[in-house]
Amino acid sequence: MKRLFKVNWSMPYAKYETYVCGDDYEEALLIFNEEIQKEVSTYDFDYINEVPMSGVIVTKHIK
Repeated sequence: MKRLFKVNWSMPYAKYETYVCGDDYEEALLIFNEEIQKEVSTYDFDYINEVPMSGVIVTKHIK
């Protein structure tokens, strides 16, 4: 079963949260890296955490 992970990363002057599904941390991080490289050439990885799910997904705006 796929699990939901939140990846925090940044670029100069901006911080981001990206949500990725995967079987485990390694798969989620691999998917994130493959997809993010299509959008940006360099970024700073901060951390990845599993997000407990009960069927509801919440989107959060970061200031």
